[in-house]
Amino acid sequence: MSIKTVCVFCASGTDCDELYFKEAGKLGQSLAREGYEIIYGGGKVGLMGAVANSALSEGGKITGVVPSFLQSLGNYGITELRVVKSLAERKSIMLNESDCIVALPGAVGTLDEILEAITWKLLGLIESPIYIINIKQFFNPLLEMLDKTISEKFMNEKYRTLWKVVPSVEEFLYDINKSLPLYPITSNLA
Repeated sequence: MSIKTVCVFCASGTDCDELYFKEAGKLGQSLAREGYEIIYGGGKVGLMGAVANSALSEGGKITGVVPSFLQSLGNYGITELRVVKSLAERKSIMLNESDCIVALPGAVGTLDEILEAITWKLLGLIESPIYIINIKQFFNPLLEMLDKTISEKFMNEKYRTLWKVVPSVEEFLYDINKSLPLYPITSNLA
């Protein structure tokens, strides 16, 4: 499968560790440099804003999808901002219009998006690769819970391959490009 558009799930909150902002900026900038289009939740702040603004600084094409009740928080400086009726419609558009899904740390909205993407892939509704970038081992509790669903026989072991965990933006970029990373890899998390 050729990857042209990358869906990015991440936080809209603004109080998290600066490292997360740095990594979000690196992701947006690198995707734009490599010629990937980005579709994301449309926010102008938090990691969402960092991804979008850094991609824009490199001339990237960014599509945001924001529900009407959050329209005032939308990033009107991006290539396209679509206003939709609901979170469900937002997720559907983001999943259907992307060739690859990547998650950076975030709160319950991000967790909801990750789990919905995995569910859609399990059901055969999408084929897109799903990446979880486990910066500072942020996603370890979620990954442990997914492992528990397998060990307790709620989910078949074969579904463990529906997502891939990488410790850094660099390793994600390396994996989708199958080339040398744009930045030196310095982390062993994941």
